[in-house]
Amino acid sequence: MIFCSQWTEFLAKKPVRGVNHPDDNVALAEARGTIGDYKLKSDVTYKANQEQRETTLKKYKELLWGRVKQYNIRYDFNVQVYNLRAEKQEIRAELDELKLQLEEIHNEIPVDQRKDAPAVRPSNETEFPENKFLITVEMKVEDATPVSKRSQMVIVVSPPADLDHHEKQVLSKKGTKFDGKDPGDLSLRDFEDLCGFSKNEKKDTPWESNLREKRLERKLFEQDDVIDMMMKKITYFDTKVQKLSSQRFQVDVDAKTMDVFMVTLHQELLILNEFEAKEDILQSKVNNKHTEVLDMKDIIEEINGQILELNGDNDRGQDRIKVIQTTFTQAVQDNKFYDFLRKVFRKKYKPPKIRKDDESSSSSSSSSTSTTSEDEDEGKSIDSRDFGFIKQDLNVCPKGCDQAIYDYTVKQRAQRHQIEIQIKEALKVIEVLKKDLEIQNKKVKLLEKDLQVCQDELEMHQREKQRKLNDVRCTVVLHLHQLQHLTPDNKASNIMDTLVFSAKCLTHLYKRVDELQVETEKLIKRHRNNIKHYTRMRSDCRYMTKRIKGLQEVITDHMKSKFGKIVDINEIEEAMLKRTFGKDDLHDLEEVLLKKIVHDLRLSMMDIKSMYINDLNFWSAEIVRVQKELTYALRYNTSQQELMTSLVKEKTELAQNLLSQGKKKQHLEGVADVVRRYGEENTKLEAVVEEQCRQMQELKEEIKLLKTKGMVLKAKEIRKEVVEEEETRMWEQLLGEEVEEEEQRKPFSTEIIIPTTLDEKSQDVATALLNEMLSALDIHLTKRSNENFIRGILSSVMRGISMTELVEELIRNLPIEPDDEQRGIVETTAEQLYVVGEPETHEEDADYCRELMEDIVDEILLAKGDPKDVMARMISNLIDVLPVDFLTEKSSIEYLVERILKSRLQVSLHASDVAHMLVTEDARRILDEIVHKVFDTGVDLLYYIKDN
Repeated sequence: MIFCSQWTEFLAKKPVRGVNHPDDNVALAEARGTIGDYKLKSDVTYKANQEQRETTLKKYKELLWGRVKQYNIRYDFNVQVYNLRAEKQEIRAELDELKLQLEEIHNEIPVDQRKDAPAVRPSNETEFPENKFLITVEMKVEDATPVSKRSQMVIVVSPPADLDHHEKQVLSKKGTKFDGKDPGDLSLRDFEDLCGFSKNEKKDTPWESNLREKRLERKLFEQDDVIDMMMKKITYFDTKVQKLSSQRFQVDVDAKTMDVFMVTLHQELLILNEFEAKEDILQSKVNNKHTEVLDMKDIIEEINGQILELNGDNDRGQDRIKVIQTTFTQAVQDNKFYDFLRKVFRKKYKPPKIRKDDESSSSSSSSSTSTTSEDEDEGKSIDSRDFGFIKQDLNVCPKGCDQAIYDYTVKQRAQRHQIEIQIKEALKVIEVLKKDLEIQNKKVKLLEKDLQVCQDELEMHQREKQRKLNDVRCTVVLHLHQLQHLTPDNKASNIMDTLVFSAKCLTHLYKRVDELQVETEKLIKRHRNNIKHYTRMRSDCRYMTKRIKGLQEVITDHMKSKFGKIVDINEIEEAMLKRTFGKDDLHDLEEVLLKKIVHDLRLSMMDIKSMYINDLNFWSAEIVRVQKELTYALRYNTSQQELMTSLVKEKTELAQNLLSQGKKKQHLEGVADVVRRYGEENTKLEAVVEEQCRQMQELKEEIKLLKTKGMVLKAKEIRKEVVEEEETRMWEQLLGEEVEEEEQRKPFSTEIIIPTTLDEKSQDVATALLNEMLSALDIHLTKRSNENFIRGILSSVMRGISMTELVEELIRNLPIEPDDEQRGIVETTAEQLYVVGEPETHEEDADYCRELMEDIVDEILLAKGDPKDVMARMISNLIDVLPVDFLTEKSSIEYLVERILKSRLQVSLHASDVAHMLVTEDARRILDEIVHKVFDTGVDLLYYIKDN
């Protein structure tokens, strides 16, 4: 059941041919609306959709919003002006207060040090025109209360008792002078009286003079501060006025532009109001016609549904007839009256005729007789062979035939006749519905034609309305940077016939282009994935079809091997039921089948899981417990295994160190022997050199004696030195001439390369590989040419050339120009030959190679020089002394990397620096491996090898 539901759900997702997915329809509608295909309203074929259609209501609403905007432009500016006027009043009041403070300060400072305050304009009545409309209330004289009757109150205002006031009293020249009388108890006198005391001297005391100077400085500072504050307030107000004045020009432009726009909206509103009445009538006609078309289509769909339903009933009736025929055949096929019963069953149904009064009953008997004779001619039964040509009455059960079987046959025939009658009636109804369907289709065509006429008339009316709307003048404010088309003189051309496009829409279009590009890439990627999935599904379907065919063949083979022929499984099952239950009667078989179905149904409805739920829970818990134990055991064993691995590794390292100690000792002894032997040879060579020098001296003396013919000349010491110097120059000249002649005789040096040798087995393998390559390339050479070809390639392999050079050598020696496929065969053979010619590093030589590598690395890293030369020299010496396979091993690379990291060497490598230092490909490859291990990259970049 679960599989069936999943299969049904899967089939429900299958797309219907010709019907789009709802999501696709939504996306398609959005794409059509935002694709950017803008139709100009002045176009002859312009057609506005229902959303873009302009109506009187929309235009009137736009007009109202325009009036609101028109009012807000002026109102917002006026509010700013009113706020600035109120701020001006506040600033004027503050300036008046500051001016009073300045006057008080002027009273205390000399006239020559006084500074004038900035001029403050008085208030103007024109700035407050609303004051003319203020209502003032004047009370009558009688209502006023007499002054004499008012309660007279005396308010004493004491001067501010601050330090400045006291200081002013003390320093004032009009203060009370000290008269020399006894002032009495000073503690009982007021502070003001004490401050007024002074001596009868005309000069100020030093304290008073100092205090007066300080007060003058303070007042001068306060004067500057007050004037500066007044100037700041005036400047601040002037700045705001200037800013608002600049803003007034833009507000004026916006307001006038809005006034012109309101005129345009009013004209468009009048045009829409003029055309809207007729357009509504035409639109209602279109809607009515469209509704009629849809109603007729609904009727057609309903008729088609009825026809489909009747056809389905007919198909189901045909299926029922087939079931009845199958059931009848299975029930009577083993009966000896099978032919007779089949004639009875196949008898056709003839509806009764409506007889007239003048017709006799003889006609009916003759017709029935003829009908019976026609039915008898259909076939002969088994009984006819025994009894001869005997006319049988199909309405009477013959002798020897089971009456129940005959009645069952008649009953089945009646059921078949009833179904056939229903099918005939349904066919008649279908014919009537088809005729009605043709009539409705004709009506639909007529209605669609009328609908098209109404739509064309509506479109013509809308185009006429749009034409008049296009004639309305519109005003648009543009900046100079918005005019992209300029003349060579940098002047704007005529813009009356240009198109004004919204920058927002244009930006949206550019953005939409990027979005469409991204969506296109996504769809292409999705399409590729779908193609891959579709290809995989096709291959799976082909595989499943092949598998089904194979299984069917297997089933057929098994059937033939077991039954000797292809049989029907249903027939075998029915035979087994008969043999099992011993029932030949059809009704008994049906009862047995019903019992079997009921039994299967009870088994399917029985919840077997609930019967064994306790056992399932027990074993599930047991499985969880055992899995936990297994997990713990695996973890413990893993930890023990890791410990054992580390111990084995440590043991191996210790064993290798122990083995290498003896070899190192032997190596050192060998080095000492070599040094001693080289020392002895150096001593011998030095003795030879001394002997040669002595012989040269004797030869010189003999030459001198021969020149004097045996006479010993006594020359002066100076003359002798000159002769010796001349002879020295002569011998040097002769030696130089001999060197030049030797260089002329040998202008270039010859480099002799001694190739290595291959063993016999390697040569046989290389020869076989080359013969296989020639066979694969379909190249047939003579015996001599083949031997020369193989000999040349083997010599190249013995020289130890690189893989690339070996491939080029093979291609160069081939008599043909290989294509890509043949080049692949050549490269495969070159790899195999390279492996054959590569020297092997035996296990017994690995330790010795490692010792040599350590000695070379120690020697090179301890040497002083350019770091780049040190690195290149180390790799070159390693390549010359040790095999390439040993150097490219992981352990060797790791050792070199470790030594480089531990060294204090700081190297800056680059491909151009390394190219001229390393000659062979193997050296470059090993350098690449080392740098890759250290820096996780190749040698094509800049590397820095530093200490960890």
